Amino acid sequence: MNKILVAEDSKVLCIHIKSVLERNEFQVEVANDKEDCLSKVSQFEPDLILMDIMLWKGVNGIDLTKTIKEKDDIPVIYLTALSDKATIESAKHTAPHGFINKPFSDDELINQIEFALSRQGLEKELRENYISLKTTLDSINDSIFLLDESDKVVYMNPTAELMTGHRFSQALHKPISEIIDLRSEDMKPIALPFGSDAKKGESKMAEGLIINKKNGSNRHIGDSRIIPIHNPETNEDRRLIIFRDISERIEKEKMEKEYTLKMQSLLAEEQEMERARQASDLHEGLGQLLSVIKFKVESQKDSSKDEELVSIINQAIQDLTSISEDILPSILMNFNLNTCVEGLCEEVSQQDDKKINYKARDLPKELEVTKKINIYRIIQAALSNAIEHADCDNIEVQLYGYDKYIRITIEDDGKGFEMNGDYQLDKSKIGIRNMISRAESQGGFLRIESDKKLGTVITSQIPVV
Repeated sequence: MNKILVAEDSKVLCIHIKSVLERNEFQVEVANDKEDCLSKVSQFEPDLILMDIMLWKGVNGIDLTKTIKEKDDIPVIYLTALSDKATIESAKHTAPHGFINKPFSDDELINQIEFALSRQGLEKELRENYISLKTTLDSINDSIFLLDESDKVVYMNPTAELMTGHRFSQALHKPISEIIDLRSEDMKPIALPFGSDAKKGESKMAEGLIINKKNGSNRHIGDSRIIPIHNPETNEDRRLIIFRDISERIEKEKMEKEYTLKMQSLLAEEQEMERARQASDLHEGLGQLLSVIKFKVESQKDSSKDEELVSIINQAIQDLTSISEDILPSILMNFNLNTCVEGLCEEVSQQDDKKINYKARDLPKELEVTKKINIYRIIQAALSNAIEHADCDNIEVQLYGYDKYIRITIEDDGKGFEMNGDYQLDKSKIGIRNMISRAESQGGFLRIESDKKLGTVITSQIPVV
């Protein structure tokens, strides 16, 4: 049973209203003065108030309604014999649920009350749905922006506030371009990719975008999309923008990559140290032993000297020296990068009868040994691959120095191979994977472009500072 509170200064009219409402199964209380009215609002908790505009002496129904609505959202229907514009305008500011002009019929009274209660129920349901939706949107970790037809902000959740550095109260009804400062990875400003037709389907935004916050800090975003919303009843078009902050993921991936590169660098250094130890052991141990055997054989009398044995020992010493040089060329420990690579190109050219054109420019005079070894190994592996697999006639090696890096280019005119992007995972291309790993271990990169008819170009860039 709905409860109605009547605030009317005419006792006769109060009695009549109470009688009519009770016949229609309403529970009714009548207020006798202002204090009684406020007390019964608190104790009786009415579902609706019938409020006379001109009440008891010195009491105005509009002002009393304002006082009530400061604490309680109770629907009010004004009863009035006044219909002047000033009074109506003043009453409108209290958001009444209706006006009943005196005199009125019983049916008019009941109809107005039932309409007001129905409206209040719908408004309550809408408020509850709004609160539920807002609570859901506010709790989502993605940044959400709702724009009107002019692409001005009508809603943004707390995550969006944190993402942009703008509070919703400050962003409300402002163009989204003033709220979202979107940048590319190189921090160049870019516009939001709005299409001309908001009725078209959802569109995903490019990856690698950055939001430049109001305070100047940056946040990486991903999984971003723009969803058009069209209301066919009102013919209104809106847009929903959703961003996901992936800064932590980017930072984690960066740390993991740095850790991987550090491990690769340490592994490469350990491998080169082990190569140096093995080369030294061969040269100092087995090499010296062979030299002693050769000396002993050569020091025998000519009659007993075994020329064939001496020849075998000489060949063994040459092979040992060659193996030792392959493990760690002594030239790397004693000469600069330019001399080492130039010597490598000459040696490979003579051994395999290939024309190798070597060009160098502005290389640093001093270079960390690990970087020098890895650059040398990359070029050595690239030359080996070109000679073994490309069936080429010409190879060009370029080694150019810049302020912060060395750029390496190895190009051949032989048979290229199919580029499917999976060569890093292909075990048959272990030489390529090793080159990539060496470049990345030094904080650089290695790229390969190949065509079956035109040949292969390997480009690598290694930082030197």
